[in-house]
Amino acid sequence: TAPAAITGVNGCLPTQSEANAAFNAILAVGGYMDNCLGSTVTATMTNAVVTGGNCSWTITYTFSVADNCGNSLPGQVYTRSGNDQSAPTGTA
Repeated sequence: TAPAAITGVNGCLPTQSEANAAFNAILAVGGYMDNCLGSTVTATMTNAVVTGGNCSWTITYTFSVADNCGNSLPGQVYTRSGNDQSAPTGTA
């Protein structure tokens, strides 16, 4: 099964590069297993879509999960969302 959504991240709207770098393959593969004992599975990001703005943003990650034999389960999804929760700084 795909991982639960990551919510409540305190941050500004991520750039596409930041979104790509934030993909977590270990998290993505956590709910998957292979039917062959001792065989591992890996997750590979196929797409990351950033939507929203600083006040509310979401990254939708699409990834595939594959076993050691090259069998693939494409089109898996998890999301990461957040918003700017930090007050402005400075002096009057």
